[in-house]
Amino acid sequence: MTDHVFVSAVFVARQEKLEALGEAIAAVVDATRSEQGCLRYDPHCCQDDACRYFFYEEWESQKHLDDHMTTPHFLTFIESMKELLAEAPEVKVWKQTR
Repeated sequence: MTDHVFVSAVFVARQEKLEALGEAIAAVVDATRSEQGCLRYDPHCCQDDACRYFFYEEWESQKHLDDHMTTPHFLTFIESMKELLAEAPEVKVWKQTR
């Protein structure tokens, strides 16, 4: 078993903010992928609902995830979500069981 930490996050954009959400995601992805301990940081757009995004993340450890959540690019991204999202994001942190 590994100490890796996995994150799933679902964001639903306001229809009128869809383009702005896409820009915010693009701005955070490259910076996050270059962080120490980031193994995956993959946004996906729902095929049936263009306003719905799913993120799948994998981090080497909880500490790496915690460090990520204090970076300027992440904090800027989170702040921008307040006006871009139609509802609160659903974020879950997972650990591998086998």
